[in-house]
Amino acid sequence: MLIDLKYLLNKRHITLKDFCEFNGIVSYEALCLYCKSKKIAVVDEITFMKTFKSDTKNNVKKQVRDDDK
Repeated sequence: MLIDLKYLLNKRHITLKDFCEFNGIVSYEALCLYCKSKKIAVVDEITFMKTFKSDTKNNVKKQVRDDDK
């Protein structure tokens, strides 16, 4: 029986982004492999991409601001 990743994240009061950073996960494939090894039902790829898409936009904006200084 697989544990749902969303349930696990809610129970631990952490975000998907925090979970991935803590476990060194940088791609959806890495998340799938990690979850498979721990018998966790992985979130869909769209949810994963939405989580890191907003983070990527913030990093690009920050880099642009830093370059302007």
